Amino acid sequence: MLISVEQIPSEEGLHLAGTLAATGNLGRDHELSLPGPIAFSVRLRRQEDRVELDGWLHTVARVNCSRCLEQAPRTVEREFQICSRPQEAMPSERAVELDVRDLDVDYYPGDSLDLSAILVEQVLLDLPMKLLCSEECRGLCPRCGANRNRHDCECDPVGDPRLAPLGGLRDRA
Repeated sequence: MLISVEQIPSEEGLHLAGTLAATGNLGRDHELSLPGPIAFSVRLRRQEDRVELDGWLHTVARVNCSRCLEQAPRTVEREFQICSRPQEAMPSERAVELDVRDLDVDYYPGDSLDLSAILVEQVLLDLPMKLLCSEECRGLCPRCGANRNRHDCECDPVGDPRLAPLGGLRDRA
């Protein structure tokens, strides 16, 4: 959904609300997908060469658990504020000392904002780095690969081989 920056009224701004069909796989190896739409409400305000976006979004993502590899739904609800400037305003590649305010600025190419890309980016920013189906997930057995959430396997517990030399100290005591 492209929005022309010139069409955003500078005084009252532009309010957009609705759903965006951003279905599909977002992560590498299909670890993250959006099976349904993203519901959103965004207010855009233009001030000189900047566009300020304030909004919220809601969607349900399907993620692969990092421990057991099973797919699980994850609700994403996020409020966001973004300041966007034209790509021409981006500092050059030479060494530039960044200010704290510079970290909150996004740059858009040409004369339009891609709202779809902004919303998908906000979904990705809301997800933790390590995706889990639940905090209590027991993961896979390192020996036989069984999902320990479904049933216990008969394998002996595996210790960390890096700690094996310390086992000798325990036996001496």
